[in-house]
Amino acid sequence: MAVSVFQQAPFLRIVIPLILGMIVAPFGFFTGLLYCLLLLLPAVFFRLFIRNASLAWRLRKLPGLLFFLSWLCLGSALFQGRQQDRACPRLDNYYLQAEFEILSTPQIKPNSLQCAVRVVCSEPVCWKNKACVLYLAKDSHAMALRAGNRIRAETTLAPYSRRSRPMEFNYEQYLLNKGFCAGAFVPASAWELQSGQVSLRAKADALRDRLVGYFRQAGLGEEPLALVSALVLGRKELMETEQRQAFSSAGVAHILAVSGMHVSILFLLLDKLLFFIKPGRKGLWLKQVPLVALLWCYAFVTGMSASVLRAVIMCSVSALGLCLGRHSNSWNMLAFSAFVLLIVNPCYILDVGFQLSFVAVASILLFLPQAECYLGIIKDQSVPGTMNSPKDKVVGLYRDTLLLSIVAQLGTAPLSVFYFNQFPQYFLLGNLLLVPLASLLFYLSFALIIVSPLPWLSRALAWPVNALAGFFCRGSDFIEKLPGSLATELWPSKPDVLTAYLLLAVMFYLFKNKRYIYALNRYISALQKKFSP
Repeated sequence: MAVSVFQQAPFLRIVIPLILGMIVAPFGFFTGLLYCLLLLLPAVFFRLFIRNASLAWRLRKLPGLLFFLSWLCLGSALFQGRQQDRACPRLDNYYLQAEFEILSTPQIKPNSLQCAVRVVCSEPVCWKNKACVLYLAKDSHAMALRAGNRIRAETTLAPYSRRSRPMEFNYEQYLLNKGFCAGAFVPASAWELQSGQVSLRAKADALRDRLVGYFRQAGLGEEPLALVSALVLGRKELMETEQRQAFSSAGVAHILAVSGMHVSILFLLLDKLLFFIKPGRKGLWLKQVPLVALLWCYAFVTGMSASVLRAVIMCSVSALGLCLGRHSNSWNMLAFSAFVLLIVNPCYILDVGFQLSFVAVASILLFLPQAECYLGIIKDQSVPGTMNSPKDKVVGLYRDTLLLSIVAQLGTAPLSVFYFNQFPQYFLLGNLLLVPLASLLFYLSFALIIVSPLPWLSRALAWPVNALAGFFCRGSDFIEKLPGSLATELWPSKPDVLTAYLLLAVMFYLFKNKRYIYALNRYISALQKKFSP
């Protein structure tokens, strides 16, 4: 299996050593890896010119080892270089006067406004292009700030530290992994808004605000508006803390983060809307090019998160393969998307969304075919015996949702518990009830945007959106109130997470080997006979 996968997905041979190099980079192994690479080069050249067939056969794996070490060293070098660019300068005095660009929509806190910013120009100049977090005093001027605005401020920054106490969430380390090196509180009198050219980020944020305005004008209530804005546009600022906690306890918090699921739904929706384009070579290009362009526009509007970029890159590669008449391998597309993102920004490897997104897709690609094979599920509708009635299609939808939820949770659970220190114990119930509902809500919300120029039609469409969003929120509240809905105070260590993934690898090997499947079936049959009346 491993050989066939690496043959069909050559980018896996590149991205695996690239990721390993980025993982080992903080441990200072780069110099040792570089020495190994330099020592291996003469042996590889010797292997190229050797005449002894027997000796050449024994040294046949040296070029592959050189290839592996090369990408390992490149990954380590890229990660170290980016970390040095993002690191906080070491100074005696952290006071500075600087012009800052606001990177994302400011977050409203109880006593301040949290702004993720980039230093455009500063005194001292060593802070230029560093990312920081500023907490502005609340007033009418601060509340009017948007992404892309520039402010000039003077403050004393406090560098973040990775030191943490056991059994506590280290928020500063979380910000460091996001690329922010320092933070500071800025009084209202210590900053002023700068006039300047509107950035693309500000235009995207303004477009999101405009789309939220369409939802509000159509007549959505506050709770449905917050849910739809988070589901479709990635705007979570309107959502109350209690509402977010309910979704987390129900195991459907991933629905609120715009990710591959949202991109897939949009891809299917746009594909249906372009039904009038005739099939054929020219028709494929005429259909796939605007479709991919719209997906990239959606990624830009929703904030270009790692999970969205992963899904859009995979869809783009799949569309290109379709137009060229080439088969697209899922593993190769996944590895290619990881390769592109890590080359552009090696520090994505520290991003929680990046890790969960890629691990979830890898888990689905690994375990879902084995689960379907074990359960005897037939996907091909042309095969005799497959069921095509509406009832069977509904049953198939919920069966597929159940399997997807299990295999995705199987892969992401160790990471999720490690980062968030909690686990939703009724995630299956939440996904079975609410994920199909979220898909329908996503379609209706996009339809609401499309018909927004027609107020009477948008108001009519707002009624089912309000009803579905209300049912979604009530469903998550019901699951949250069930006994033991959320297991908390879970503090696994990194060795625990590694052990969990090793056990998953062993489990995959056992399920892949038919002998163990037959043994498991015999064991289950024996238990049924023993305990049956």
